[in-house]
Amino acid sequence: MAFSTGGLFQRETLLVVELFTKNADWDQIKADVIQNNLFQARTQASMERHFREIRGRLKQLPDQAIDLLSQASHQEQLALLWYAVCRRHSFLFEFAVEVIREKYLRLQHEVSRDDFFRFFDAKADWHEELEAISESTRKKLCQVAFRMLREAGILTPDNLIVPALLSPAVAQVIHQDDADGVRIFPISDLDIERCLY
Repeated sequence: MAFSTGGLFQRETLLVVELFTKNADWDQIKADVIQNNLFQARTQASMERHFREIRGRLKQLPDQAIDLLSQASHQEQLALLWYAVCRRHSFLFEFAVEVIREKYLRLQHEVSRDDFFRFFDAKADWHEELEAISESTRKKLCQVAFRMLREAGILTPDNLIVPALLSPAVAQVIHQDDADGVRIFPISDLDIERCLY
C-alpha cells in the first residue's frame, strides 16, 4: 500500500530510464538525480522518496519493457508505466483486474470512489493489515489511485472507463512477462488475442 506518494511519474521515470540506458548503476543514477535536482522537487526528501518509488517500479519491468519505454509513443509509455505500478503494488493490480476491467466487460462505464472503498473492505477481510490503515490514509490511497488511473488514460476526469488500445509491442512485452498482465487494462479477451497473435 506504499503508493500514496505522487502519481504515474511519467516525466521523472523517462529521465531515470534515459540515465539507466547510459549506466545501469542505481547508486550513480540516484546521485545524478539528486545533485542536478532532475525531478525539480522542493525538498531532497521528496526527491529521494520519488526516486525510490520510480526505481522500485522500473525494477519490476523486464529489460525489453525498459528498452521499449525509451523509444515508445506517449500512449505506449503510459501503458508500460501503469503496468510497472501494478507490478509493484499488487493491490492496484487486483483493483484494475477485478473492478475496472470487470466493469468494462459488463458494460458499466463508471468507476466510483465507493467501488474503491468496497474493494478495499473486501481485501481487508483477507488481509488483516489493511484494517489498521486509518480513514485518512484510505482516502489518500483512493485519491492517488484515481490520479494514476487518469494519468494512464484508463479513466477520464469524470471517472469513466476508457477502452485500452494496446499496441502489439506493448501487449507482447507485458504478456511475455506475465500472462495475466494485460488484464490490468480495460480490454476484452478478443482484443487481447488480436494484440498478441
